[in-house]
Amino acid sequence: MTPPGERGSLAAVRVPPILLLALVCAALPASAAPETASPGAFPDRGVELFVQRRLVDARTFREQGRLEAAERALQRALAVAPDAVEAHRLMARVLEEQGRRGDAARHWTRADEIDPPPPPPPDAALPVPSEGLAIVLVEPGARRDAPDARARRPAPDTELDILRKRLATRLPWAVVVRADPGSVAAARETLRGHKARAAISLRTDRGFCGYSRKDGEFAVAWLRVASATPTGLVAAPSTVHEVRTNPPGGDACVPWVMARALEKVLLETDVLDAARARHEPDSGEWPSPALRALFPGIGRRVTLHLERGRAQLATGRIAHAAESFRSALALDPEDGDARAYLKEAEDTIEIARALTPDGVPGSSLQEHGVLEFTLTPAERAIAEALLEQERRRRDELLAALVIAEVEERPPPPEAVATLRPTRLQPHPAPGPRLARERTEGAIEARSLISEDGAILTVYYFTAGSDEPILREEDTTGDGKADRWIGYEGGVRRDLWEDRVGRQYPDIHVRFAPDGASVESISVDDDDDTRPERVFRYADGMLASEARDTDGDDVLDRFESFDEEGRVVTREDDLNADGHPDVRTRYRNGRIVSREIEDPAVVESLLRGGE
Repeated sequence: MTPPGERGSLAAVRVPPILLLALVCAALPASAAPETASPGAFPDRGVELFVQRRLVDARTFREQGRLEAAERALQRALAVAPDAVEAHRLMARVLEEQGRRGDAARHWTRADEIDPPPPPPPDAALPVPSEGLAIVLVEPGARRDAPDARARRPAPDTELDILRKRLATRLPWAVVVRADPGSVAAARETLRGHKARAAISLRTDRGFCGYSRKDGEFAVAWLRVASATPTGLVAAPSTVHEVRTNPPGGDACVPWVMARALEKVLLETDVLDAARARHEPDSGEWPSPALRALFPGIGRRVTLHLERGRAQLATGRIAHAAESFRSALALDPEDGDARAYLKEAEDTIEIARALTPDGVPGSSLQEHGVLEFTLTPAERAIAEALLEQERRRRDELLAALVIAEVEERPPPPEAVATLRPTRLQPHPAPGPRLARERTEGAIEARSLISEDGAILTVYYFTAGSDEPILREEDTTGDGKADRWIGYEGGVRRDLWEDRVGRQYPDIHVRFAPDGASVESISVDDDDDTRPERVFRYADGMLASEARDTDGDDVLDRFESFDEEGRVVTREDDLNADGHPDVRTRYRNGRIVSREIEDPAVVESLLRGGE
């Protein structure tokens, strides 16, 4: 930099004014309009990443009640991608919540032009015979993955009412019954009582509306379906999934998504083949497999008896186990597993009786139905090894779920304990290099391994530590790592991505200490390890951008933005010495002033031109 005493204004430079003006204009962009991010300014992946980050920021601000900040974040997204439909829809919601319904309507209209909403479910009867068709509404089963507290979910009765109303429209002559018979025999009588020539079973496994920062408002419906005739199964049990974003709000949401799930069942599966089949109600005996498919509660009850019997077998309670297996057979006389287990239990009892000395009082088998046995030390060791192997397998599966769902923080200690040591990849693999940059000590790698031996995720640690410093993933499944997450202080601070398989990251995202807010994004398009563009953020909004305009691997243009995304200042480093030579100031998108910070640079360029 030239000392302050040697600096001068544009008028003080000793060169012809016209020539100087031409030189400065050649060094600066042709247009004085502010260059905020615009379509095509990023590579495709960069645009997508930028827009997704702004959507997450906007949803976060909206949760906090900071609607103006959410609006500014969405303006950034739409400046980059004017056709980003999710940004338009979220902007419409934010504007509605500010009472600006006219502005919101324009964004709703634009979103619908880009991505037209699906047509409403039809209100006419399906062109299939529904007379003699029984629609069985099955009680919803237990949810193993219940939605979080923000999900809006009706009671089971409401779910079944939703299905009942839609079925009355689409299959108007069908008999809709709500039943959960306790056995195969009871199920057979239920269908015969309704003179059913065919039956379709429907169970709502999930039906709720919710919200997440990643996806915004969403709706989910899962329907378990099966169909059969008196002669056998037509469509084996399956689950139809329907997931929709931007559903209607309020009480209309769940009926909306469930109606679409039901349409998928009726139009995109083979369950209606049962309705098309011409069977008489008494044309068959409704075999056990078909009835258990239609009424899954029977299978659950049979399984409970079988599991109880197996546990009793394992502890030597042979007589009790035999009773459990008989109970299972009472529910379904055709269950092969129950028959086989009962035969095993009865054969074991007969062998034990044959081996029991006559006249020996107090036999555990005779008095309590218990067959006592002991294990040799070798047998006990084998049993314990098998139990430990099964326990480890269970822990690894649980760890895989935890690791797959959480990336903003390192996995918990119980998940780390399931990782297995892995050989470090040789130079120049990016994983070990990035890990070594994060610690002064030696590093080691540990992996999450799938059941088939494939590496799912690799974590890098400082040698001897159980706190990971880097996570490595292969998101494309091509056998090459392409995504890395760096941790500091127990939170995510860095994210690198290799978008084109060059085995070197070309996107680097730096996060704030909370692990969620973005501080900066660096883009390296020519794979030379130096970024061509660097975006910096403050409070979730783009604050500045630096770029390499001439391809010499040096950032030479620096712009700062106001809260509306307009350029406030632009500094150009014309001689790549790391200091600005020309500074331009803007107000409301118009140039206010342009200054030569270092006249010597201009003079040098003029001499070079001569």
